[in-house]
Amino acid sequence: MMLRLNLLLSAVICVALCSCDRGPERVPTFPVTGQVLLDGKPTAGIRVVAKSTTGVDKDHPLFPQAETDAEGKFALFSYVAGDGVPNGEYKLTFEWFKKGPNPLSTGPDQFGGKYADPKDSKTSFTVKGEPVDVGTIELTTK
Repeated sequence: MMLRLNLLLSAVICVALCSCDRGPERVPTFPVTGQVLLDGKPTAGIRVVAKSTTGVDKDHPLFPQAETDAEGKFALFSYVAGDGVPNGEYKLTFEWFKKGPNPLSTGPDQFGGKYADPKDSKTSFTVKGEPVDVGTIELTTK
């Protein structure tokens, strides 16, 4: 009797979990890549964020971003590494956080917010159903 009750309870839980809302469907994304040079040199650890010029889509809120590698290269992601961003118009912002002693801690933006406001961004791009390479972006610490 107890075994049947456990099996029935397990079956009910499985059905409930399988029918849970898994959130909104993913919108199609397209790769967006580029390279950041800081004072003429590639620099790892610069966070690159794509901000939609039309605002956040309320049905599919995404915050595409990436971090530069040792060569200064980046590939924006919305859902998984390198998948890109949905169709639309974007401006890029940049932040460079000093790493703390704890891997989860960060210090202030080493740019002092200089590249954090999309209104001041000089780097924009449009995605129209195909990959985009934004090229090389030159930033300075001065």
